[in-house]
Amino acid sequence: NNIVFSSLESGGEIPALIFKDFVSSLDSNPYCNATFGLYQLKILHNLEKGSFYYDKAINIIDMNPEYSADREEFKIKKDLECAKEYLYQNNRSAASRILERIIKKCPESLWYYKEKAQRVFKEM
Repeated sequence: NNIVFSSLESGGEIPALIFKDFVSSLDSNPYCNATFGLYQLKILHNLEKGSFYYDKAINIIDMNPEYSADREEFKIKKDLECAKEYLYQNNRSAASRILERIIKKCPESLWYYKEKAQRVFKEM
């Protein structure tokens, strides 16, 4: 998961064998599901599937308290990536609504997402 996530965040290529192993662990791992949601959004530009896998990750977190500390971050990361995808699709109003919500409601502990949302908003 870490290699796939890092590759997605940096724009690097994901090695095929690593990606194949990664996809096989989607069933019960919230981190892999969130990363696959990121893949759907950033690479395939599939808003519906990207949202689905982020939501699946959040549902896994809800059923497993040991992951609960990451719930809010997953929600905000999903929103930020969906806003970027809306911009890619030229839907500025949807992107704007999401970015404004992140900027307004992002907890202080996740300040870097607020800064990213502000940066994306300014670049619109």
